[in-house]
Amino acid sequence: MTRLATLVLLLVLPGFGCATPKPPPAPVEDRSIVAISVKTRPPVKIGKELNLGVYFVRLDDESTLTTDALVQSNYALGDYAFLVNAPPGRYAAVASQVVKTVETDTSSTVYQGSNVEVTAGVGFQAAVGKTTYFPDQVIRQTIVEVPPGGTAFMGDFILDTSLGLGGADPTQHYYRARITPDQQSGIKVNSLFSSTAIYRGSPHQADQSPGATDRFLAYSREMLDAGGWTVAPGSVATAPPAE
Repeated sequence: MTRLATLVLLLVLPGFGCATPKPPPAPVEDRSIVAISVKTRPPVKIGKELNLGVYFVRLDDESTLTTDALVQSNYALGDYAFLVNAPPGRYAAVASQVVKTVETDTSSTVYQGSNVEVTAGVGFQAAVGKTTYFPDQVIRQTIVEVPPGGTAFMGDFILDTSLGLGGADPTQHYYRARITPDQQSGIKVNSLFSSTAIYRGSPHQADQSPGATDRFLAYSREMLDAGGWTVAPGSVATAPPAE
């Protein structure tokens, strides 16, 4: 199987950059939108990190959570990661990524992201990437069915994390082998200014209430409209509330 490229998102730090939101890709006939908000808590359980790179799967077989039909989010807005122009069907989220910049002495550079144009000041080019793999329980909670031309929102999720995949379930190992096949241990140093880390995720909090959907729609509707997507209140497909 062709190895999936790691999504690189650059952090814009106050005083050192600016970001101009752009609308999502224009709709393709009968294609849909799937969205989610994912934050992770580090092993020390202090603070949260926003994960704007999310791996989705289309689950045509309802008897399993594993499939090779992996696809990365292709748009981000605020706290939300989107899969735009997805074929209609049944989807789940299986992993997420966060990339932090660390200080270097490199001069100013302009980066083009999925939906933002980032101007980074001196000292913010090196990247430390983190990938968190979701357990079965969380994957099942994210499952949504999106109709042709529709929009589905999985909910707001916060996951606890542990470095490496010790104690991981078989589904987490399955997707690790497909998303980061060259990384067996927790941290991998790629170069002087680049390293990656893998984490076992575990459930901490999930908000799939009508209020969470309303907040998602209130925040994203204007930009979705600008991209040609019409999302009416009450039309967003959602996952069943987490127990």
